[in-house]
Amino acid sequence: PRELLLSPGEVPDEDRRLFYVAMTRAQDALIISTAPRINTRKVGISPFITDLREKCGIYECNCTSVSRCLTREWSEEPLRINFSALFTYEECPFRYMLIYHYGFVYPETFMQRYGIILHRCLEELHLAMKNSEEINGALIRRIVERCWIPMGRDDDVKKRRLERDLLNYYHDSRDHTEEVISVEEPFSIPDDDIIIEGRTDLIIRTRDGGLELVDFKAREHGGVERMALEYQLRTYEYALRGRYRFDSLSAYAIKDSMRISFDSDPEFRVKERIAETVARIRDECFEPRKNPFCSRCVFRTFCGVGD
Repeated sequence: PRELLLSPGEVPDEDRRLFYVAMTRAQDALIISTAPRINTRKVGISPFITDLREKCGIYECNCTSVSRCLTREWSEEPLRINFSALFTYEECPFRYMLIYHYGFVYPETFMQRYGIILHRCLEELHLAMKNSEEINGALIRRIVERCWIPMGRDDDVKKRRLERDLLNYYHDSRDHTEEVISVEEPFSIPDDDIIIEGRTDLIIRTRDGGLELVDFKAREHGGVERMALEYQLRTYEYALRGRYRFDSLSAYAIKDSMRISFDSDPEFRVKERIAETVARIRDECFEPRKNPFCSRCVFRTFCGVGD
């Protein structure tokens, strides 16, 4: 239907997009054929093929029939998902399906945008700490200005609040932190045809000599679900098992300077839960699941359980 075209009134543009998508599916060779007639109507070569002649190394051949087709096993690229996707599936498989399986795009929330800004600022602050730079209000103000994304109204007020929260965090953590070991370190869990990827926020050596994994939350600690938080931290610990042996796992709620800590799990019992989740994703088990996020979910009108 014309009303569903990406460019209403521009049918050739829509045809060109379709032609391009079809070409990108070729693996070994791309064969473009033409027909002298469609039904009783004479047709010529597509103008898109004419464009290709000028830009690509194509050549014409006089093949009129195909004698045989080689059979080969179909191999798919491993599915790559990040830890946010894994946690989204734990929260609601239906929501995971719409966002990560089908690629639905939804409006960015205030807290999501604020979380992006916060993590950019923390990365710069932690790198400054790692490099033994002098940390003060002026430096934090410059960091916030560099990392800021426009939020709409009252941007200046929000910036000042973030500067205050970051300075409070630094004052609170400097007596707890002996050394910054790693900032935004990437890691992954390979599992047959699925690769789960992620990044740490921070790894530190504490004053008492322990190794601590720290993840940061933009919400107050009361808005953070403790069980999901423990699962996230233990998943990170499991993913990093070949590099580090943590003494403690912590989440830090920036808004109220609250640290929530868990003991390490050297047996990595979380791996069974990860394996179960991965198996369900592979089997495309995407049933909706009622959870505390339902009232704020943009897909709540489609699943039947979020009302």
